[in-house]
Amino acid sequence: MRLTEKVTHLEPSTSTNSTGETTTSYTEDAQFWASADVGAPTETRAGSEPEESSSVTLTVRSEATDRLGLARDSRLRWDGDDLRVQGVIDHRRTGFDELICERVR
Repeated sequence: MRLTEKVTHLEPSTSTNSTGETTTSYTEDAQFWASADVGAPTETRAGSEPEESSSVTLTVRSEATDRLGLARDSRLRWDGDDLRVQGVIDHRRTGFDELICERVR
């Protein structure tokens, strides 16, 4: 399998502002290689505004999943978009895992 897409792991950090609200920000942590498969876009309505989203499946080496602790709700950056991992499919026999992601706005 050819892993030709560079993906960046985003590390979360939380802070509390002067009004007591907790906010989460993300900084670039580490990079790894993957192959990407973009799903067909879907449209949902949030209030009166239509919102388009699409899923992205990243195939990565199992070693990267373990080393970076990639799991549900991990954040990644690929092709200019931030992604949230929705699930991890473990294919340890093959040495690869699939990360099912959605784009985050």
